[in-house]
Amino acid sequence: MSRTGEELQGLIRGDVRFDDITRQLYSTDASIYQCRPLCVVFPHNTDDVAAAVRFASEHRIPVHLRGSGTGTRGDALGEGIVLDFTKYMRRIFYTGLDSVTAEPGILMRRLNGILAKTQARHIPSVTGNPHSTTVGSVLARNAAGLYYRRDGRIDTCVLELKTVLANGDVLHLNRQHLIDVAEEHESELNTGIQLAQEIAYGKEYTYCQRLSKILNERKIDLTRYFIGSRGTLGIIVEATLQTLPLPQRGSAYALFFESIKKAAAAVTQLNKSTAEFTPPPAPVLCELIDRRNLILIREQDERYKSLIPPDTGALLLVEFDTHNVDAAFAETLSPQYYQIKTDEHYALFDELIHRAPLVLQRLHSEVKPVPLIEDITVAVESLEEFVAGVMNVLQEHQITASLSGHIGQGQICITPLVDLSQPDILTKLRTFADAVRTLVTHYNTGVDTAIICNTNSTLYKKIKYLFDPHNVLGSIENGIEGGARGAGRKNRVSEPLFSPLPVSPLAKQLRWEPQRFAETVMRCNNCGECLRYDRKSRICPAFRGTSTQFYTPRSKAAFVRGILNNDLELNVLTDRAAYNLADSCLQCRMCDTECPSETDIAQAAFEIKSAYNSAHGLALDELVMSRLDTLLNVLTAVSCPVNALLRNRFVRWLLEKIIHVPRGQTIPPLAKIPFLRNVQLSRWFSRPRIEYFGTEKVALFVDTYTNFFDTKLAESAVRILEHNGISVEVPLHQKPAGVAAFAAGHKSLASALAHSNTALFADYIRQGYRIVTLNPAAASCITQDYRYFIEINDAAMLAENVTDFCTFIWRRHQEGKLLTNFKPLPCRIAYHAPCRSIALNRLRTDEPTPAELLLRLIPELDVQRLENGCCGGGGSYGFRQKHYKQSLQIGTPLCKALKEPDIDFGSSDCTLCCWQMTHGSRKPAKHPICLLAEAYE
Repeated sequence: MSRTGEELQGLIRGDVRFDDITRQLYSTDASIYQCRPLCVVFPHNTDDVAAAVRFASEHRIPVHLRGSGTGTRGDALGEGIVLDFTKYMRRIFYTGLDSVTAEPGILMRRLNGILAKTQARHIPSVTGNPHSTTVGSVLARNAAGLYYRRDGRIDTCVLELKTVLANGDVLHLNRQHLIDVAEEHESELNTGIQLAQEIAYGKEYTYCQRLSKILNERKIDLTRYFIGSRGTLGIIVEATLQTLPLPQRGSAYALFFESIKKAAAAVTQLNKSTAEFTPPPAPVLCELIDRRNLILIREQDERYKSLIPPDTGALLLVEFDTHNVDAAFAETLSPQYYQIKTDEHYALFDELIHRAPLVLQRLHSEVKPVPLIEDITVAVESLEEFVAGVMNVLQEHQITASLSGHIGQGQICITPLVDLSQPDILTKLRTFADAVRTLVTHYNTGVDTAIICNTNSTLYKKIKYLFDPHNVLGSIENGIEGGARGAGRKNRVSEPLFSPLPVSPLAKQLRWEPQRFAETVMRCNNCGECLRYDRKSRICPAFRGTSTQFYTPRSKAAFVRGILNNDLELNVLTDRAAYNLADSCLQCRMCDTECPSETDIAQAAFEIKSAYNSAHGLALDELVMSRLDTLLNVLTAVSCPVNALLRNRFVRWLLEKIIHVPRGQTIPPLAKIPFLRNVQLSRWFSRPRIEYFGTEKVALFVDTYTNFFDTKLAESAVRILEHNGISVEVPLHQKPAGVAAFAAGHKSLASALAHSNTALFADYIRQGYRIVTLNPAAASCITQDYRYFIEINDAAMLAENVTDFCTFIWRRHQEGKLLTNFKPLPCRIAYHAPCRSIALNRLRTDEPTPAELLLRLIPELDVQRLENGCCGGGGSYGFRQKHYKQSLQIGTPLCKALKEPDIDFGSSDCTLCCWQMTHGSRKPAKHPICLLAEAYE
C-alpha cells in the first residue's frame, strides 16, 4: 500500500495520501456503503490524471472518481485509487460570451455564481445538492435539475470535452466532429457506431438507453458516450459548456393536500385535459414534499408556520414559465393554496426545496433516514396508481418512509426511516427493495437506486470493453451485498450506532471518552452541506479558506466514527495528522445551527486534540494561550514597558519563534490595571456605596480580552445596566470561561474552569441574578461546552440563566423595560454578526442579531449589515502562526467590504472580531456596547 502511494507520488505533481486517516475519511460518501481505498490522489492537472490512470492500468488497480462525495449510490467508493478533483482541479480557463471552460472539481453553484455576477448567465441542469455538486458530477450523471422540462439534461449544454482514457491517452471531443483521434482507435469507433445503432433501434432497457441520441447523420457523437457514464468509460478533465441567460421567474403556487395520494392525483390532472378541467401550460417545476418533512421544517423555522397549514399531508410547489397563469387551476386542484409573488417568498420556497431532503437528519431518535431508493421514474399518467402501490408496499412491510422528488417529471425518492440497530434490518430492506422492483416492473418504469441497478447488461459491457478493456475505471456494480470490484464494500446500515470500546491502558492514558459525543457524531450522513460557499451560509470557515475536504466537519465526524466502529485503531489519536484534522476547527459552532444533522463537531475536535495532548503534552504556544490569564496578570504589573517591547521588531520575532505568535498580527496594548483588579481595589479603598437594587440583578462575567485589554468596554456595560435600573455585581473570583482551553484541547484545565465557574454562578443564580457575559463566545462556552463536564441539572440551569450582554438588553427592550433616550450618532457603520452570536441565538445568517437590532434603535446611526462570512479570527485562531495566513484569507471578503469609503467604522459584538476587522481593514471597529453607552451620554 505505502509502496503504491510512494510510486504514484513520484509520477504526479499533485498530492498522494495513503495514511490510515485519509483512507478512512474517503471510505464513505452519502450512501449506505463503506469501502476503504488503497490511496487518495489529488491531481493538479490533466497530466497528473493521465499519469495516475496509466499507472493504475499497468498495475490493474481500479480508479474511482470523487467530487464532493455526496452521491447515494456509492460510485465514489472502492478499494483502488480515488481521484479527488476538488482540491486543485477547480479552475475556470475561459469565459466567452455564451460559453465557459472549466475543470471538473469546481462546484456548479460557485461557477454559476461567477457567471451570474459577470455575465448574467448560468448553466442549467443542477441536481442533487446544489450547494456541493461539482461540474464533474453533473457531467458524469448527465444530470437533470429541478427545471428539467425547461432546460433538459446537461448534455444539451456540452460543446467540448477533454477526457482521459483508461490507458492514459488524452482525447479531445466536440459535438460537430471527431478530432485528435489516433488511427488505432478507428476500428473501435466503428464498432461503437454499430453498438450505438443496436441501442438506438433496439428494445432492451439498459443504462445506455440515452445513447439513442449519439448518432448524428450516421456519425457518432462521442461526447454522449462519456456524459452520463459515471466515469466508467473515460475521465472528463475539462469541459466547455454553453451558458444561457438567467431565466425570469414565472407564476408559482404552493398547493396543499391531505395526503400524497391526492397530490399525485393532482399532478396527473395537471397534465391532462378533462371535461371539467383545462390545465395551464405544463409547469417547468413541480416538487413534492411530504408531511414528515413539512412538520420538521415548521418546527425549525418560524417563517414557514404562517405559510404552511399544520394539517398539510403533502405539498406541491408548482412553477410555470409565464406570468399569465390564472389561479383558477389551483382552486380546482386543491382547496388550500398559496400564490408565490414576492422575491422574498420565491427565495423562501427555493430554500424549502433544498432543505426538505436534509431535514430528516435532525431526528433525535433511533430511527434514521436511509438513502435507499432514489429517482424512480414513472409515466405521469400512472403516478396516482403507482403512489398507491408504494403506500401498500410500505404498509405490508411495516416500514415508515418519506416520499419526495421531482414528481412533475415522474421521479420519486423513497427514503425509509428505520432503526439501524435492528438485527434483521438488511433482510427487511432487501425484501422491501424487491417489492419495489416488482412494482416498478409492473408499471414499466425506470429505476435508479442504491440497491436496484441495471447497468450490468451485455451491451453496456461491450461498450465498456472498447474503452476500458481491463475494467479499471469506475464501479459498475451496486448492491446491498455487492460492491465496487466486490469484497471491499460493506453496508454501514448494518453497523450499530455505537459500540463501547473496551477499556485499555491506552484509552485511560488518552482519557478518551467517546460516549459523551458518540450519538451526535454518528448522525452525520455526509450530505455535503459543510461544503457550501454561498453567502447565506457560514458553516466551516476552514473549508472556505482552504477548499480542502480534509478539513470539513464531516471529515472529523468520519474520523471519530472510524474509531468508534473499530475501523481505525485507537492509537491513531496520537498521530499528528489526527491533531491537524481537529486543529482546523475554529470552534465557531456554526455546525450547531447549519448542519442538517446538528453534529457537534466542536466537541469532537476538542476530544481529538485533548487525546493527542494526553499522549504528547501541550505545545508551548497552546499552553500559553490556554493559560493566558495567568501570564497577563503578571505582565499588567509592568504594562508600559511590555507595550513598548511588543512594538519592537526583534521582540516580535522572538515571540514568533518561541510561542508562534505571527509577526504580522497586531497585538492590542495591555491596560494599566485589569478591570477585575480595578473593581477589587475600588472596594478596598473606596467608601461602601449604597447600591440601588432594581427589579433585576446581573452578575457580570468579564472575558480575558475585556479584563486585560479593553477595560472601557466593561465600564460601558456597567453604566448601561445601571442607567436602566439594573443592579450590577462583578464576581471577583470568576475564572476565565475557558474558550482558549477548549480550543487548545486542554481537558484538565477546561474541566477545572467549568466546575469552578459553575459553582460560582450557581450561587448567584440562586440569589436571583442573571449571568451576563460581554462576549458571545464566553456565553457559548459556558452554556454549551460546560455541559460535557458538569451535571445535567447544572447545565440546564446555566443554559437558562447565562446570556451575552446584547441579547440580555434586547430582551429587556422587547419587554418594554429598556430606556431609549439615545442621542443621535450621525455616522454610517458596517456591522458584522459573529458566528458565535448567530449560533448562540439559533439564527439564520440573514437574520438580524440582538446587537444589530439594538444599534438600529440609535437615531441617525446608519447600520449596514455585512454578510461576507466569518472574519477568520476564531478566538486565538488568528494569533497562531500556522493559521495566520488562512485567518486573513477567510476574513478577506469581510475586510474588503469594510474598506468602502462611505463606511466610517465597523462594529461587532465579539471583541476579537472587532480586532480582526481593524487588523484586516485598517479601519476602527467598535463594540455595540460602546456605541450604546455613547448614545446614552
